[in-house]
Amino acid sequence: MVLVAREILGYLTEDPFRDADLTVDRLSVTWADATRRRLRASTEEGDDVALDLPRGTYLADGAVLVHQPPRVIAVRRPLEPALIVVIATESRHAMLDAALRIGHAFGNQHAPLDLHDGEIWIPLTTSEGVARATITGLHLDDVTTVCVGSVALGAARPLLGAGGESHHTAHDHGAAA
Repeated sequence: MVLVAREILGYLTEDPFRDADLTVDRLSVTWADATRRRLRASTEEGDDVALDLPRGTYLADGAVLVHQPPRVIAVRRPLEPALIVVIATESRHAMLDAALRIGHAFGNQHAPLDLHDGEIWIPLTTSEGVARATITGLHLDDVTTVCVGSVALGAARPLLGAGGESHHTAHDHGAAA
């Protein structure tokens, strides 16, 4: 049997989904699929779910798609590989310069960015070597540190597009970031 979800019913952080008696089954949705209105996937428990959502829907972590008490199916944003850039300088000018140069360089590659607690997360849409070379080419060694890690990209809101702005409306519902 295929479960069909046609809307986001709420978020796990909201009533009535905070009920301790509910069992939560998770549907993993990557950052690249979070804005798709149609998607078919399996939950962690193996249920087949088809999404047929309104245009502009954003699948943040914790979005409830199915509510069949005592069970709900909610979105889980999985950890995905990303270049993590930290701009470490006291100079506002140097910080803004670095941020603009990074945004411009990855925008030219059509790579979206996620801003999280003072870090810039860049999905590895190319190889790690190419992503690191992009940063190296900006000559920001004195103000940035770079590593690769696994993060929940776009857990609470859409990633910033190549144009530097989000193209979807999202609300922060306490989703884990």
